[in-house]
Amino acid sequence: MHATLPRHLILLALLAALVVGCQGAAPGGTAAAPGGTAAAPSADAPTASEPPGTDAGGASGPPAASGEIDPAKLSGAALLLTQQRGDRGVIDALVAGFESGTDRLGYQDAQIVQLDDPATYEQTVRQVADSGVSIVVATFPPMIDSIKAVAPDYPGINFVIIDARLGEDFENVQELFFYENESSYLAGVAAGLMTESDRVAFIGGGDVDVINRYLVGFYEGAHSTNEEVTVCWSYADSFEDPARGKELALAQIEDGAD
Repeated sequence: MHATLPRHLILLALLAALVVGCQGAAPGGTAAAPGGTAAAPSADAPTASEPPGTDAGGASGPPAASGEIDPAKLSGAALLLTQQRGDRGVIDALVAGFESGTDRLGYQDAQIVQLDDPATYEQTVRQVADSGVSIVVATFPPMIDSIKAVAPDYPGINFVIIDARLGEDFENVQELFFYENESSYLAGVAAGLMTESDRVAFIGGGDVDVINRYLVGFYEGAHSTNEEVTVCWSYADSFEDPARGKELALAQIEDGAD
């Protein structure tokens, strides 16, 4: 459910969510074999000429809200991270946005909590909720179950979950999505124009909905400028394994992608 949040909470969530990629459970398709490109697809899986389907309807932000911000009501906010900082990408952008947002809005307490063990996610969310925050920003599909379990017990706290669908209605939970495909479309346009081999490649962290939205944008962008181009892809099945990413990139290059 897209619950209506106060304006200051919406602004904080938007400032925090400078997202370009994230992780979750796989919706379908096949991952690449080690050292190769996209594995042979099943009957329902994507091929190099047809990118995987995605749930594109989720690319929507929270509804507009009105009213002045009351600093007295801004107690605390928490950002829960399921990936490590220091990536010079998604997570670092989230942290920078969260810190900027809480500072600009005058939050008295801003917590950034690293979650490393999925078995403790729910316990940690409850501890954060008990600490007196008024908003909790959770990251990505791995936190779906914990937010579903905790949110009903804390109706006075507003929860935001980024790039994830709960599949149920919660009055105090806002699902937040983005138009990832628009940025990757531009990358595809450039790739289609620059390739000399008419073969380009995409490597995603996982075969998940949000990453496949990037893939679809890249695929369509490449074909908009080069009708002869072949777009190949593979998945690292990790968002924190640069060695695996390098391995897949070298395999794509060996297979003719430039």
